[in-house]
Amino acid sequence: DTIGLQTGYKETPIPAGDWSQLLNTCHVYTADSVATLEKIAQDTYCFGSTQQAGYPTFFVDFPRTTDISGFEYLKFDILGENCYPYLAVSIRYLDENGNVKHKGTYYDYYSNQWQTIYLNLSYLQDADLTKAIGISFSVHMDKNFVAGQFNSVSFKNVALYDFPNEEPQIQPAVTEDNDI
Repeated sequence: DTIGLQTGYKETPIPAGDWSQLLNTCHVYTADSVATLEKIAQDTYCFGSTQQAGYPTFFVDFPRTTDISGFEYLKFDILGENCYPYLAVSIRYLDENGNVKHKGTYYDYYSNQWQTIYLNLSYLQDADLTKAIGISFSVHMDKNFVAGQFNSVSFKNVALYDFPNEEPQIQPAVTEDNDI
């Protein structure tokens, strides 16, 4: 931990490395036998099924156990096609006994158009973000499943972000008096 020289505010250091394109730098996979996961571009994956699959999950594993407590947001872009627009996103971490736990939240999103979603990591107060091992995405493929179609969700630009400082305030323009 470091302490800000002027404010005395204790800051958590950001882990070294590139956290802007996690789908390129982490291990991405699914263990689901019904759903498929396909890399369709450099930083884009398509996850889906032609069978009613319940809540299939795909995983983004960090290279090692990582302290991500210095980050404020997990951001990603999502596009759902032919599926119910409902997603669970979790941070996976190790508890004090070394067991894998997860903590997350749910999102509704629009179908058939790209949308950016931000997960505020401060909402995951019970998760130990100092021992994170990855992220999981569970897609709702049960209710409103479109039979005979490939129901899919595409993800891109998965990233962790830190916003440590407020945006700088712009000085107001100088008003000339002109009453000479």
